[in-house]
Amino acid sequence: MPPRAPRSRFTLPGAVLTALALAVLLATPALAGPIVSGIVVGGDRGALDVDVIASGPLGYLLNESAEPFTLTLIFAGARLGFPDERRTFEGGALTALQVRTLTRDGDTLVRLDLAFGREVPYTVTRDAARVRIRAEVGGRKPAVVIGDPGARPSPPPAAAARPRAGAAMPPSQRIAVLKGVRPETSEGTARLMLDIDGSPAVKTFAMTRPDRIVVDIENARLPARESAFTVHGGLIRGIRMSQWTATVVRVVCDLSRPVAFRVEPVAGGLVVHLGEGVR
Repeated sequence: MPPRAPRSRFTLPGAVLTALALAVLLATPALAGPIVSGIVVGGDRGALDVDVIASGPLGYLLNESAEPFTLTLIFAGARLGFPDERRTFEGGALTALQVRTLTRDGDTLVRLDLAFGREVPYTVTRDAARVRIRAEVGGRKPAVVIGDPGARPSPPPAAAARPRAGAAMPPSQRIAVLKGVRPETSEGTARLMLDIDGSPAVKTFAMTRPDRIVVDIENARLPARESAFTVHGGLIRGIRMSQWTATVVRVVCDLSRPVAFRVEPVAGGLVVHLGEGVR
């Protein structure tokens, strides 16, 4: 599997990220989805925390881009319980925060953009009603409350109590299973279909030397220990799958050259589109 190396500087355009998330929203009415009641920005001496607090479980799609280094989280099927907002900050690692509800054909999503003055190490965790972005940075921390977070957030996932025997687990805590990977490739375009049983959070990014796309599936498992196969005659050279950590399945798509890509969540999994015409 690839070493933990700095990520390449491919950028998934904001319009594409928004469009793909809108295209795959659940068919349930927007009012039935979770409501984001508040966003709390704070932290301690060594880290900055951004808590997204909602009325129910939040699945998300995460993308990172460069110049400036920006983390974008899409919460499909959710909506804000307060007006769209943008904040800018000075004197710290976080330079801007923007959160908004986007709507198409009656479906909604919440988009959160966090811009930083430089690339920062970070983690994303979630429990039944909160997603936390934790950036490992020192220095000044903005103290911001947007909306009405209400009750104090529950403990982070690592500290949460284990469900009692026989209790139903919240959707955000159910283990997803990667059942299969199906590539379709040509010289100019390619698609990679991931068959997933469950609705996990997903993180995608590109890497170089060699060129590859990485898909991390959170709170998931791989039936086989790890596998890899070669793909001939197109953009995709090979596929590698592994249980990257105890809770993350990693799929690596090796490429013949660097190309644009976008990730489309669909019923039953994900589709990674690569190559010509992808914006």
